[in-house]
Amino acid sequence: MQYLTLTRILVIQAQVEIALTRTTYLSEEAIDSILKGIEKQWIDQVYIYGLDSKNMFSAQLIIEIDWYEHNLHNCNGNRTVVIAADGSTWIDNTAIELHEALSLFNDYVVENSLKTKCQTSYGLGVNCEDANRILGRVNTEAIRWKDNMNRLFEFNILEIKELRVGFYCLSDCKGSHISPYAQERSPLSSNY
Repeated sequence: MQYLTLTRILVIQAQVEIALTRTTYLSEEAIDSILKGIEKQWIDQVYIYGLDSKNMFSAQLIIEIDWYEHNLHNCNGNRTVVIAADGSTWIDNTAIELHEALSLFNDYVVENSLKTKCQTSYGLGVNCEDANRILGRVNTEAIRWKDNMNRLFEFNILEIKELRVGFYCLSDCKGSHISPYAQERSPLSSNY
């Protein structure tokens, strides 16, 4: 069996980059800006939306980074992550949790003829003006849900527990029996 050993921050950046390249048409510059914000531990959430023709969103993929837990692992000497490349928990360098979220999100976007858009948010204590200036971004308004939404799933990635992925869609999507997610974050740092 093959194993891959990477630093925690590289695994986080790789998972975010994979999510962005598989769901959006962001420029390399925009993706690099997001990855730089992650490297500096400024960005703690990446939102990828499936928008209808009225720019209301019907689907959402969220990647959340718990920087406190990340730094705790690093301080305790757990700076690296070992990934088994056997296909059971990672597929093509993608955590199975993210792989499933991407599959559900992309299927929903195609089935409902949605376009995608990305926004990020900064963690508490981050100077948004300085971060925006350095990353070349601007503050933006939050995008609104078209209708009631459902949380299909939300999981921490097994090998890197500070990284969480969630998929949400309108109440008419599969899994409508799951209770709604009710968390508002602001300000959103930028549109991509």
